[in-house]
Amino acid sequence: MAMTEYKTKKLETLSKGNQQKIQLAVTLMCDPQIVILDEPFSGLDPVNAMLLKDVIKEMMDGGAVVLFSSHQMNYIEEFCEGIAIINQGKIAVDGKISEIKHSYPRDRIAVTSSQHDKIAPFVLQKMSDNITDVRNDGENTLIIKMKSPDFKNRLFAELSQQNFDIDCFKVCEPSLNDIFVEYTEGRI
Repeated sequence: MAMTEYKTKKLETLSKGNQQKIQLAVTLMCDPQIVILDEPFSGLDPVNAMLLKDVIKEMMDGGAVVLFSSHQMNYIEEFCEGIAIINQGKIAVDGKISEIKHSYPRDRIAVTSSQHDKIAPFVLQKMSDNITDVRNDGENTLIIKMKSPDFKNRLFAELSQQNFDIDCFKVCEPSLNDIFVEYTEGRI
């Protein structure tokens, strides 16, 4: 359906996704410098969500300030530098996403390797004094829990010396979804 076909239709008779598109088009017609969007991706199929992402990025690149509320944390992480998680009308946590994530303990390492079945016993045997747990977290990925984040470099060095084929070695940070749940679960 082309845009001109909507001109005689009432907004409430359209699908949720088409309502979102019409409302966004009306909002952007005057080229605003500040845009506030409430659940902008709600009701959009993947193609239209991708188009909206492009529009939002274009607005931001053009210098517009874009504020949006959303319960879809993947979009928040994609677009936002800073956040405020609000619970019961009060800010539960706020700040830069990277700083909030970095404030969590950095004692879990994700190691992705096709040799994960060899790495797990090696780590448990060679570094048992520094490791509290090693578990498989999906295909080819181990989550290694250390007694202290200070052992991260030693773990990396030990794995490197063994010439394990490692695809990824990174600190496990909580997802924004995990953080949201922590600050709001059971408090609603």
